[in-house]
Amino acid sequence: MTDMVDKSPMEKWLIFIASLLITGVFVFMGFVPKFMGTPESQYMFGQLLAERSGVALFEPYGRWGIGLAEMAIVILLWIPGKRHIAGGLAAVLMAGAVASHLLWIGVITHFPVKGETPPFDASTATQGDNGMLFSLALLVLVCGVYLVIKAKPSFMIFKS
Repeated sequence: MTDMVDKSPMEKWLIFIASLLITGVFVFMGFVPKFMGTPESQYMFGQLLAERSGVALFEPYGRWGIGLAEMAIVILLWIPGKRHIAGGLAAVLMAGAVASHLLWIGVITHFPVKGETPPFDASTATQGDNGMLFSLALLVLVCGVYLVIKAKPSFMIFKS
């Protein structure tokens, strides 16, 4: 059975929209920049996470591992009957992202100004993202929790 059996039209649309939002965030702000090794991604995982947390493996292995997890979640989102699992994984991953922002990165993430060259240090000019990455992590967290609750498959055996 699929995750769309016995759902109202409104629930079907909300499940679809939540899945689409998670997919969009993970593709455009998630695994693609992480695998491409964009300077912002390298800076965030290297300077902000690895140095501030004391876990040196965040760059590049943490970046790649989280990118793989995001890609797996996107694949699971579009397999019938697996959206609730993908939602749970997305919620757990984004709970970690929210915690990282609150503990080490900051709600407003500061990246080096375009034109600055690595290696970056404390004197590097930065510009903030106005909380966009933190907000997207919260959005995916909420969408993931929604999918866990609403996208569970319906099985005929449980019907009265």
